[in-house]
Order: sequence, then structure tokens, then C-alpha cells
Amino acid sequence: RAIAIHNLSSTTAQLTWSAQNSNAQCFIITYGDIQTPEQLWNQILVPSTVQSYQVTGLETGRTYGVRIIANCTACSPRLGQRSAPSELVTFTTPGAKLSELNSESVFHVYPNPSNGYYWLSLGESSEGILQIQVLDLKGKVMYKETFSSTNSSLNDSYFLNLSALPSGVYILLLQNSNTAYSIKITKE
Repeated sequence: RAIAIHNLSSTTAQLTWSAQNSNAQCFIITYGDIQTPEQLWNQILVPSTVQSYQVTGLETGRTYGVRIIANCTACSPRLGQRSAPSELVTFTTPGAKLSELNSESVFHVYPNPSNGYYWLSLGESSEGILQIQVLDLKGKVMYKETFSSTNSSLNDSYFLNLSALPSGVYILLLQNSNTAYSIKITKE
């Protein structure tokens, strides 16, 4: 059961998975803070016809883990009618309120799509310590950098070299002390 994380926000995450066991009556989703023992994680039962679930009530800036287990009569009796758990998938919620960009006044990334070389242009409201994170669509941090912007009225520009990342779609997060902004970027 491959698990993907979509629509990650500071308090929610959309989980999707593909069912490899057609004999499942239901799936058991286990998730929790990665620092907490797995046996204490939340468990949610969903019918076998469902292969998507939105986790809510997450806390900002936390790393979570998730596994899916098929509950079925065809699974190994040694596992109590359950399949072995899926591989652990982790994701980190943004550390502050996540705002989808609707204006270039905060930042702009170009060219997009790109072969991995991007310019990040910061707007007037980007003073202070800033953190850039590039996440894959499962929520895994693929790139991280912290820098200081002394921007007061002129735009600052920074070069991002993401050429080592595989081709695909990523989420670029820009965070300061109280807000996080996101934009999708594509590496060809």
C-alpha cells in the first residue's frame, strides 16, 4: 500500500493509498507524532471502498508518521486477520499559518517550470530570518535553507539550485517567524 500525502496544511493532511489486497474489508489508518510510540498513535477504520482520508487536528510544525493496514480474512492468521503495516511515511506540517500565494508582493519563483535552477525574488514584507523548504508531494523535506533578509523597500533575489532533485512537482515553502507561504514548482 503506497501512501501519498496531498493538500498539506498546518492542521490537516489528505492521505491517499492504493489497495493491493482486494480481500480487505476495511483499512486501519494509524498516524501520530513521530516522537510518540506507534502503539499510542490514533487508529481510524475506513471501509475497503475508501482509499482517501483527511487527517485533521494536526499541530503546526510537527512531524507525523502514518501507516495503513488491511483488515481482512485472507491476511495471515499470525497477524490476527491483518496484513503487515505499510512502510512508514512521514510528513511535517508547516510551522505557521500556511497562505497560498495570490500575490507577487511576498515572493515570486522563476522560471517555473525549470531544470532545477530558480530565482526567488522577495517582496517588501520579507524582512528577518527566512526559511525555505522544498517538499515532495508526500511532505518529505527535500531541500532546506535558512537566511536573513534585510529587505526594507527593495526586492532581494536569491538563487536556488535544486538540480539534484528528481523531476517532478514540489511545494516550496517560505516561512518567517509568523507566516508560511507556499507555491508549487515543477522541475523538468
